[in-house]
Parts: sequence; structure tokens; C-alpha cells
Amino acid sequence: MSSFFPARTLGVLIALAIGIPAFSSSGFGADDDAKKKRPKPKPVDLAAVKPRGGAAATSTDILAAPVYDISPDTPEHLRPVRLFNKDGRYLDARLLSASSEAVTVQRLSDSRTFELELAALDAPSVRRVEAWLDRGPESQEYSIEFEVKKRFVESDQFATLGRIIKTMSWSYDVVLTNQSRNELRNATLEYQIIYDDEVEIVRTSAYPGEGRDQREMRGVDLPPIGFNGRAEFTTPPVVMDGYEYEPTRGEREYRRDRITGIWIRVYKNGEVVAEHMSHPASMESLSWDQDDDIEITVRDSFKDQFDSEP
Repeated sequence: MSSFFPARTLGVLIALAIGIPAFSSSGFGADDDAKKKRPKPKPVDLAAVKPRGGAAATSTDILAAPVYDISPDTPEHLRPVRLFNKDGRYLDARLLSASSEAVTVQRLSDSRTFELELAALDAPSVRRVEAWLDRGPESQEYSIEFEVKKRFVESDQFATLGRIIKTMSWSYDVVLTNQSRNELRNATLEYQIIYDDEVEIVRTSAYPGEGRDQREMRGVDLPPIGFNGRAEFTTPPVVMDGYEYEPTRGEREYRRDRITGIWIRVYKNGEVVAEHMSHPASMESLSWDQDDDIEITVRDSFKDQFDSEP
């Protein structure tokens, strides 16, 4: 024959004849172009089955992208987020609560609420959940149990000029247990030991103290405390003074300092999330900052002199 099929065309015809799929000039499957044009999959439950091969989506591409139109006035903890699992599937949801192991979310597509294990999320999504936890207590509630015990540390006494001078040191052993599902992170603890300072010992002499409701105050940053996690500490000793004097004539003198109790507060972003008073009955009239409210009465002395006349 005077004409022949080009080698390329002949190869295609042979392939079609025996049922072998033809290849494109790019070297990839002929259906790859169609795959590239497919829209991105809709958000699905992160608990869904693994995708059937192919490169999974990564949260670095669209994690920070806005997923729904929201008002700029929407509180930060109510703004939706996009979470990815390690297989590349994602969902758009509002975070409701979280712990060191899981996060509870409300899916935006159908308002269903369910729990996701943090171990199933990719690293950027886990960081997003942790950032949400750190924003403040407005998006979560905490249940903190306190175990507080007053403990005697040591005492000392000596006699001088007919008086017996005594000192006694006391500490508090404190245990905090996080009974909430939310992990307590970036929190601080402050406490006040409240006492009546009745006597002040200077060298070998006793003088009047500074009066009632004095405070020994300290603060400390708390480590992260997960569900059922415990944090323990012991307060530095507080020294209480006292003296006794029994003269040969006259009345016996006796004065000593007294501890009223300990008041503990746990703060997160400036808000109180837990509080404990060792003796509420004797401490409820106190204020944390010692700035008690004062009732002010305004009187007009010129007007009063007429009102008092019969």
C-alpha cells in the first residue's frame, strides 16, 4: 500500500481494538482533567470513612478562610470554625466545650451536636481548639472542687519580765480538682489568709497589733488541669503571736492573734471561675479588695434646725 497510518494513530487503533485504554499526551490518565474540574467536596462529618485514595485536603489551604457569613458583632466564642481530621475531611461548626481529649461541637449544616476526639484532628485544628479554650470563660463553665486543711507547723515560747511570749505557725494544704470536661488552661490562683492581729511582738515586748481582718495574700500561675486533674500546694506559714501575763495582783492579761480562714479565687482572663471560703459564716461580710461599701448620709444642718422645732 502506498500510504500507512502514522505510528501514533496505529497504536491508538490497536489499543482500542484489544480494549486497552488510550493515554493522553500528558502522560496522566485521560480522566484526570475531569477530576481537576470537580468542585470541592461538601463538608462532612469528621467521623466519616476515609476517602478512597487521592490526595487529601489539608487545613493549611482553607482553615483560615471564612466559612459562613457572620456579623462582625458576633462574639468570638460563637464564631464558626473549620476543623479537619487527619484524613483531610472537614466540617464547619461552633465549638461548645473542650477538654484535653475531646471537643464538643455543633455542626452548622444541620445543628447536630456531637463530640470529636482531638487525637483525630490535624495539628492546626487542635491549635484552633486550644486557642478557643484560652480566650476566656465566657465559652465554658468550670466545676472546681476544693479540699482545704489548716495545718499546725511549729510553735515557740519564752518568758520575759513576767510575760510568756508565744508564736505559732500555721499553713493550709490546698487541693484543686477539675471536675468539668473543660481543661483549665492559662489560669491563675490567688488566696488571702484572713486573721485578727491582736498583738505584735517586737523583740521581748508586746504591743497592740493592727486590728481585725488583716490579710496575707499570694498569687500563682496554675498549670493546665484536665478533667479530674488535681493541683496541690501548701501556703507559706503564717505566724500568729500571743502573750500571757499573770501579775501577783490585778487581772490576768491574755492576747493572741487568730486566723479567721482562707479565701481562694481562680481567675481566667480576669474573670473568677472558681472560689472557696473556708469559713463563709465569718467571712461573708468581707470584700476581696477590702474596699467595703460605705453608706453615706447627706444632712442639711441649716434645714434640720427648723425640722426639729415643734
